[in-house]
Amino acid sequence: MQPSWLGFPAGTVGAGRYISPNIVEHTIQTGTKTSSMDNGVKRTVYWSGDAGVVTERNSKIVVTILRRSEK
Repeated sequence: MQPSWLGFPAGTVGAGRYISPNIVEHTIQTGTKTSSMDNGVKRTVYWSGDAGVVTERNSKIVVTILRRSEK
């Protein structure tokens, strides 16, 4: 959810891209859900198309947003 004017995200060469909160909510509501434990913390990942959202605490905290890319 980074505005493009903030510059380059860590580990990338392109400018940041803003992810709308509506896209995050839509991904959580309609995406395919998988859960895992990471250092004793349950995390849930939702995928909808190329967008992924990682959450904690029963999807109340968004940890990060993912993007699938073809290599």
